Amino acid sequence: MTIENEPLDYSTNDITNIYSWVKEDGYQIMPYRPAGNQQSLWNHFFYPYSYYLNSNFNVFEAAIDINLNSINRKLWRLLIPKINDRPTIEQLYTIKKFYDKRWEIRKLIIDSLYIFYQGTARFDFELPKLDNQEQIFYFI
Repeated sequence: MTIENEPLDYSTNDITNIYSWVKEDGYQIMPYRPAGNQQSLWNHFFYPYSYYLNSNFNVFEAAIDINLNSINRKLWRLLIPKINDRPTIEQLYTIKKFYDKRWEIRKLIIDSLYIFYQGTARFDFELPKLDNQEQIFYFI
């Protein structure tokens, strides 16, 4: 819309050219989403290259491949509180530290789950005894 509230007409070629021009400069146009409309657009944006601004919660969202939960390749959702018009250097540094230690964190989580499963959960929920830690992935 213009300042006078008149609609702007763009052809499909115009839109394609705008997306290409923006992409050449290393940016990404975020899809329009009306406020209050619940959609999971975060999985179309990937840390550290692009972020989606979720104006409902005032956070940036992106998919992050940290593979903490199991042996599959599921993406996790990264939420970054909005301070300015993009994530701050400090926020990105904190995420990078976490990301760099993801395998150590994963091991701690799996070790803790295995101990909990073998000691308490299997009795409380009448689950089978596990022969090795790799079997815990079937219950996550």
